[in-house]
Amino acid sequence: LIPNSALSLCRRGETFRERGALDRSLNDFNAATSESANAICAYTGRGLTDEKRNNQKDAKAEYDKALALPVERDPDPYSGRQAQLIARTRGAKLADDARLEAERAAQAEKERAAAEAEKALAAKSAQQQLVTQAQEEALRKAAEM
Repeated sequence: LIPNSALSLCRRGETFRERGALDRSLNDFNAATSESANAICAYTGRGLTDEKRNNQKDAKAEYDKALALPVERDPDPYSGRQAQLIARTRGAKLADDARLEAERAAQAEKERAAAEAEKALAAKSAQQQLVTQAQEEALRKAAEM
C-alpha cells in the first residue's frame, strides 16, 4: 500500500476502530475522503465507527453515501465492492432496527392509550354507580315519607 493513500488510510482507520480508538479511526477515514472523494471504504468505515459510537443515524447516512458512489471510480474497485456490500448489509440492518423500534413504540403507545381509556371507563362507571346509589337512596327516603 502507498502511505497516505485513501486505501492505506482506510486500513489504518479499520485497525484503530477495532482497537477502540474511534476518534483516530474517524480521522483516518476523513483523511481518506480528502485523498479520494470516491473511497467507498472511507464512508463505510465511518459508518461502522458511528455504529460503535451508537450513532445509528449518522452511520446510516454514511452507508447511503458509500452506496451512492460508483465502484469503478473507487481507488481500488475490488475493495469498493466489498465496502458497498458491507454498507448495504449494515444499512439494511439499521433500517430494520429503526422500523422495529418504531413498531415497539407504536405498540407501547397503543397499550398506554388503552390503559388510560380503561381507567377513564372505570372512573365513569364508579361515578355512575354513585349517582345510581344516590337516586335509589332518594327514592327510598321519598317512599318512607
